[in-house]
Amino acid sequence: FRSAIESLRRAVNLDPRMLPAGKCLAQSLVQEQRYQEAWDVVTEFTKQAPNDRTLIGLRDFLVDRVKHRGER
Repeated sequence: FRSAIESLRRAVNLDPRMLPAGKCLAQSLVQEQRYQEAWDVVTEFTKQAPNDRTLIGLRDFLVDRVKHRGER
């Protein structure tokens, strides 16, 4: 997953609207248990596709696994 993460991150940086790459990036980060990074990706792509079932599922999985900004 590590090499996939690097490639997917480059793809997303080149085109921040590339939803399939964003979803794959988030899923790869989850597989590596990099939950905060995955949360950040899911949050950003949910702005583009708020009803996407994959993003909703990832968000639901991650919500209790990350510390949200602004919380103490």
